[in-house]
Amino acid sequence: MEVDIEEYTNEKVRQHLLLLEEHLKDYGQSPLFCADCIRNKHILMLFGLISECKSAGCTLNPVYKEIEEHLNSLKETLPLLTEEKAIELAEETRRLRKKLELLAEKAGEEIHSTGHIES
Repeated sequence: MEVDIEEYTNEKVRQHLLLLEEHLKDYGQSPLFCADCIRNKHILMLFGLISECKSAGCTLNPVYKEIEEHLNSLKETLPLLTEEKAIELAEETRRLRKKLELLAEKAGEEIHSTGHIES
């Protein structure tokens, strides 16, 4: 069975964005646990997934670029992150996840109607 790298990556990126969003929302309750998981799990995983997909020519690269910029900002902010800023970053994470979901739905519709992704 052949795996569609873009579909696989899109699903995994959305999963990690959702988990990242939840950690940011919960940041005020357990900052040390959340910061560790954000830094050592989700940020690394997201960068890795995006890098793999970009090298394979994924069509969602513009969104991935936005996600990478968001992750870089989060990495810089994380050492001094406040609960208020964490909520703001959670909202931005959600916005990016929703944008990715919409583009993936659109790509899925185009694949089903034509048999291939339209540009």
